[in-house]
Amino acid sequence: MANSIIYTLEEIEQKWKNGDYKVKINFLANKKPYESNHIFDDNQSVKWNKEQVAIENEKIEKSKAEYREDKIILEGRFTNDIIAALMNSYGFNFKQAQKIENRVYSDHHHDMINNYFFYLADTADFINEINKLK
Repeated sequence: MANSIIYTLEEIEQKWKNGDYKVKINFLANKKPYESNHIFDDNQSVKWNKEQVAIENEKIEKSKAEYREDKIILEGRFTNDIIAALMNSYGFNFKQAQKIENRVYSDHHHDMINNYFFYLADTADFINEINKLK
């Protein structure tokens, strides 16, 4: 984990609510590519318009690729922050924290606002209670 700052689950939840793990989308990333026969300028040649289509579609594709890359990076940062918080706050090792995060995410990521963070802390607390019974 490259991040040297370790946040608590509460801090990560606040960062998530603030949009810190969300990609700042570029307008072009949402845009559909232009049809090959699109006309940008009626006063220009067919060849010029086709060249413009290629240029604009390349910009759109580049923006979409950057969006996908940024999304992967931010999702990784989010997961790594959660794992680090579980390790730091609850004393789990990396594999344990990763397993907890994977399980809770698969069960509750569809409702991040209401359930994910609650069940993450609840599951970690429950496992710690079990571990204390040894």
